[in-house]
Order: sequence, then structure tokens, then C-alpha cells
Amino acid sequence: MLDLSKQDVYVFSMTEILIPFALNKNGEQVSVDEVENGLGCECICISCKSRMVAKNNGSEKQSHFAHYRAGKADLKCDITFANSVFWMSESIITTSLTNIKLLTPNLLSEYDNKTEVTSAGIRELDVKTVDFFPKNNGSSWTFVVEVIANNLRRPLAITLSFDKGDGCHGAISYKGKFLSNLVINLSELHKIWRLKKAGFRESLHYELFENPNNRRWAFHERTAKVLKQLDEQRLSGISAIRQNSHSQNTMFSAKEQASLDQLYRELERER
Repeated sequence: MLDLSKQDVYVFSMTEILIPFALNKNGEQVSVDEVENGLGCECICISCKSRMVAKNNGSEKQSHFAHYRAGKADLKCDITFANSVFWMSESIITTSLTNIKLLTPNLLSEYDNKTEVTSAGIRELDVKTVDFFPKNNGSSWTFVVEVIANNLRRPLAITLSFDKGDGCHGAISYKGKFLSNLVINLSELHKIWRLKKAGFRESLHYELFENPNNRRWAFHERTAKVLKQLDEQRLSGISAIRQNSHSQNTMFSAKEQASLDQLYRELERER
């Protein structure tokens, strides 16, 4: 379980250098296809603030920014593809003039793999309520935002992840409560953008809020409530069978009746 009550420190390495986003001369986060090629982009690194070169020249390699003084001994920077995407994600959310529509998947109870805990749908996120946190490691990042539905508001945790195996994400502890946690997996972005020349910002927006194939519930607040309801239904059904069998004395053998009574007692204790 991830506790976001403490602010952890960002730690990155220079292992991924195909950087799609940088800061322009006005301090705005921009994608490489939104600026002039070369030094004419007038951009700096989001992290170390050194000059960047836009490499959007039609080669087979993905369009990207690179440090103008890359390889110099005095250049120290913690930029990676992942944190470049995380920072642009934050920019997309915070600069949105309207509330954002988020696609959420359905979730079935593990109890029977058919009872719905929550249905798929489009949720409205109030962008004015977003609470961003530093990443707990180099490949995932969580923020909390209020969801508006039927004039009601509920906090929701969203975890952006580059873990190919989806990591060990679960419930999010936030201000003394455990929040539902929607994990959006971005590990395929490298493949999606490998030959991409334009539309990085729009593509990221789609991956964040609309792609139905890259999201799952790591935890949902309704899970325990649904599990309790299913347990009560099962207990009620077993109780009815016991009463019927005791009254007729023909439905079960003595051994089967004893097993049924034992199951009923165990379910009662679990309640």
C-alpha cells in the first residue's frame, strides 16, 4: 500500500534521452513538433534548464529534444523520457480551461468474477482540485483529483506508470483515507512514438484520458462493500438450504448436513 503523506525525492538517471518535451522561452512546456527545428526552438530543458536542440528533421528516428551540450562533463541533468512525460501530463492538466473527461474501466469482484464493483464510464475531473505528489520511484507517479458525478464529489487517485508489469500498485493512503486508485500504464509510449513526428501532446492526452486499453483499477473503495454483500447473499442462501433440509430430513445425508452446518458457522464467524 502506497502512503503519499510524505513527499519523496525525485531520483532519475540519464538512461533515456529521447525527450519529447521541453520549456519554450515563455516557460511553457511544449512538444518537439510545436517549435522550430534546431536551436531556433529557443527551448531549455525542463529539469536542468540548459539549452535544447529540437531534432525534428525527418530522419527515421523519433523526433525529440537533445541537450545542446550533451556529453559535456559539466552537464548534470536528471531528465528521462518518463519524467518528461510526467511533467507534460501535469502541464496538460493544470493548463486545461475546462474539467477533463476521464475514461474509467469496469471492475468485477474477485469473489465470483462476474459481480460488478464499478461500471465503465466517462468521469469528470475537476482540474482545480488536483493534488500532485513527487514520484515514489523513477517509473510511476500519483496525483489525487476530485471526480464529479451526479452533483457529488469524491477524491480519486490516478497513478501514471511506466512499469511494464504494472508494478505493485494498490490503494492510496491520502489524508487518513484509502482512495480508489486507477493505474494508467504508459509503458508502450516508446513504441507508440518510435516513428512519430508530430502530435505528441494530443497523443499523450489520448493515452492519459481516453485509451481503453491501458488502464485498470489497482484498488476500488467499493470492493469491500460488494464483497460483504456477496457474503451475505451466500450466507442467506446457505441458511435457506439448511432450514429446508432440516425440515424435510431427506435432502442431504448426515455427513453432508454436518458439512453444510460447518460452512454456515465459518461464514458467520467471517462476518
